[in-house]
Amino acid sequence: MTILLEIRTKLRKIYQKNSMIIDPVFRFIVAFLAFTQINDRVGYDARFSRLSVKLLLSLISALAPWGVMVFLAMALVLAHVYFVSKFLAIFVLVVFIILYCFFLRFTPKLGLAVVAIPILTPLNLHYAVPMYLGLTQNPLSIIPTICGVTIYNLFEVVKIAAERQVEMSLDDIIGLYTEVIDALLANKEMLIVMAIFALVIVVIFAIRKFSFDFSFEIALVAGMVINIIGFLVGNLKFGLSVSIGGLILMSILSAAIVLVLYFMKRLLDYTAVERVQFEDDDYYYYVKAVPKINIPEKTHKVKHINKKKGIEEEKESYETDFEVDDFTSDLATRRSDLAETRKPLQDETPVQVSDLDFDDAPDYGIHKNYVDTREDAYLKGEENFDDFEVDLTLDDDKNTRF
Repeated sequence: MTILLEIRTKLRKIYQKNSMIIDPVFRFIVAFLAFTQINDRVGYDARFSRLSVKLLLSLISALAPWGVMVFLAMALVLAHVYFVSKFLAIFVLVVFIILYCFFLRFTPKLGLAVVAIPILTPLNLHYAVPMYLGLTQNPLSIIPTICGVTIYNLFEVVKIAAERQVEMSLDDIIGLYTEVIDALLANKEMLIVMAIFALVIVVIFAIRKFSFDFSFEIALVAGMVINIIGFLVGNLKFGLSVSIGGLILMSILSAAIVLVLYFMKRLLDYTAVERVQFEDDDYYYYVKAVPKINIPEKTHKVKHINKKKGIEEEKESYETDFEVDDFTSDLATRRSDLAETRKPLQDETPVQVSDLDFDDAPDYGIHKNYVDTREDAYLKGEENFDDFEVDLTLDDDKNTRF
């Protein structure tokens, strides 16, 4: 667990330092995948299916908020539909305006959820979207989820309607609109998916609001179970085309992905929970404080000693793994150096200094405890080492310092 926390700390630090680069690159990749899928599913106009167009739109999306990406994706769909049928494009425009107004009004910062569902649905990983929104957002996140599901299913309806040759008579236009509306409203699978995703968001949001330990993790597991049960009921009662084995497997995989994202975003230490009670003139408060787990990176300050000059030089600190063998070897070297330094002092004659003269003779009258302290500091590499002139001792009986 400690290794995982250290990796998490390093990744978060890298992101904090390079967020101005990572965020645009991520938006560029998501936008490119979204525009590629649009061209694959409703790419009627070859001019807008070119790689240069996708790169240009992706670049604009990378430098703009998520709402701009949603707008460009809708505009690209309209351009393709307009190439097939002007009247069908008008209907799609009305639907997009309604969805876009709801999206901008309530959740303008959740544009990623709108484009993530159409991108992840072919991979059966779209279950992760409502799980993540329920864990990090409020129930209003149901709106972008519904928008994403509607856009994905609208592609199929538009594709079927565009294959019909539409005449310019009024009856044919009304019949086209009626057919598209009926196809959307009669799409039970789309409505069931909307209901299940909304229920998953609400259940996860409600459970994680409780104050018991590991409420976020339990809420995520509950949302995964609700997702599986909801699609199983829809499969048995309404005949949804869902593989039970694939549903369970992909739901677990989606929950694991969300758990990893939550691990990177927030990690709580339930072993250090604190409960505080206080009051003011109007209320009495019960507060439960759960600290977040943040492990700093290991940093070691390495010092090098110039043996020739007897001077300790401090180099720049750097981040590295500090091995025990290296420390033991360095400690042995320090002891050897200290012994060599003190060896010439063995033949020196001790100089007696009285108490009165002690303050006036700092070169000789040094307290032995101070010598020991300096020696320990030298061995630990914490302070600069000064040469000792004599071997100093303290005679307590005579109250005299040598």
